[in-house]
Formats: sequence, structure tokens, C-alpha cells
Amino acid sequence: MHERTDKVKQQNEQLIKYSYNNAHHLRGPVARVLGLIQLSKLEQGLDYSILFQKIEAQTIEIDTVVRKINQELGLEGGIESGF
Repeated sequence: MHERTDKVKQQNEQLIKYSYNNAHHLRGPVARVLGLIQLSKLEQGLDYSILFQKIEAQTIEIDTVVRKINQELGLEGGIESGF
């Protein structure tokens, strides 16, 4: 019973870490990509090469954050079963 409780506590800690990282580190770049997409819909004569460079930079940032979160949570090989 004690072992099961410890496992649940550890999983809860992982979920709290994931929630924090998602809210604080992922939301910014995602919001910027969505803003750039909205801008592309409104702006006529937009230089799309610059737009795509900015989207690429934000996507790389998102990828970096996701990899870091996975590493911190011990999920480098994929999502652990048991959640």
C-alpha cells in the first residue's frame, strides 16, 4: 500500500511540473505563432520569408521546451505508461 501511495505522489509531482512548464514555457511561443498567423491573414503584401523565419524560430523554441520537459520528467523515450 505504501509503495502504491509513493508512486501516486511521484506521478502527481510529475503532473505538477508538466502543468507549470506548459503554462509558463510553452504558452508564450505558441501564442506568438498564432499571432504571426493572424498577422498573415490581415496584412497584405507581407514578406512571407520573414514570417516563416519567425514561425520557424518559435517552433524551434517550442521543440526545445518540449524536449526539456520530457527530460526533466524522465520521458526521453516517450510517454511512460501508468498515468
